[in-house]
Amino acid sequence: MKEDVLFTRTPFGGFKREEVIDYIQKLKQNQVNCKKMLSDKDEANRRLEAENEALTAESAELKAELSGRCAELENAEKENRNLRAKVSMLTKKAQAASSENLADETIKKCDELVAAAEKTSAQLKKRASTKINKAAAKIRNSKDLSAQEITEVLEELAAELKK
Repeated sequence: MKEDVLFTRTPFGGFKREEVIDYIQKLKQNQVNCKKMLSDKDEANRRLEAENEALTAESAELKAELSGRCAELENAEKENRNLRAKVSMLTKKAQAASSENLADETIKKCDELVAAAEKTSAQLKKRASTKINKAAAKIRNSKDLSAQEITEVLEELAAELKK
């Protein structure tokens, strides 16, 4: 508080008592206000540090969950490829069968297997894509400095899943 203070002088030397007391009270009030502001800022800083720690922990959990979902998706795609290979094999066997009824029945079973495999694969892809998109949204809202990089990777992964 920088200001030039001129107190009114009294006829017998010294200054007017009320002006000096008022000035001291203003200084004390200014000191109290400054201490309060400092205390408020310290409290806000502690809250922000706690929130940052929580967000960092949540980010780590989401990364672990994302890793698990990616493994799930990979397994679902592998199962889908295996089922398609079985369907292909069954279709070839059906074509080679001499009996038309047997061939028709085999083809029908193959079609059912393909439909079931595609449905299962689509459900797994959709579930994994949804989870990954949710994880990306949570990470995107994080205060972590590497959130942009994490978001880009997750968005690329979600785009791949939609193919």
